[in-house]
Amino acid sequence: MASFMYVDLRFSLGAWVTGEERLDQMEQISSIQDFLRGRLEKAYPQWRVDEKEEGGVAFHGESHLVSFVAPMQIYLGKAPFYDLSIRVKEAKRGRKDLELMWKPVLPTEKDEEVKPEKFVLLENIVDIEFRYFGSKDVETEPVWLEEWVNRTKLPFLISVTVVFPDKDERLWPVLTVAHRIRMDSACKFDNKFSTCADRIMTKQ
Repeated sequence: MASFMYVDLRFSLGAWVTGEERLDQMEQISSIQDFLRGRLEKAYPQWRVDEKEEGGVAFHGESHLVSFVAPMQIYLGKAPFYDLSIRVKEAKRGRKDLELMWKPVLPTEKDEEVKPEKFVLLENIVDIEFRYFGSKDVETEPVWLEEWVNRTKLPFLISVTVVFPDKDERLWPVLTVAHRIRMDSACKFDNKFSTCADRIMTKQ
């Protein structure tokens, strides 16, 4: 009888520990998704021009990375907007991590360089996939695309999927985000480009 009680106790404790670990994993994933949703929802249609004098919004989206301008938490206090980048980073022992990079959007001298800060959002992943819902041009219907580069407006939706290693029990519900900021209320709207014509910055 004592041996059966001991086995039952060990099984119960093991199940309890496993349940606690899964709860912690769920809370971590939920927190990361909340953070990503909050930044992507507030992606700002900042207008920039490059060295070739070609203009577009400061949003660069590929299948494995996305860069954009958005506000960060108020306690950072350096600038109202930041250049953010979310990407997969090669880590130790062949592992990959989900990394966030950010730096303030501030006026700087010509030769002054602002180094970005970095933070690992999620460790030990296989890959990440970003997809973008929007129209290639004004004459086509919006569809899901694998990249959003050199555009004059933001995509309507962004989808984020994270792939974990085999036998990894973490689950990532597909995250789909709609932008809340469609245009700046103080901007001079350009009908041709459907964006703010007076929000021009030189790409750094």
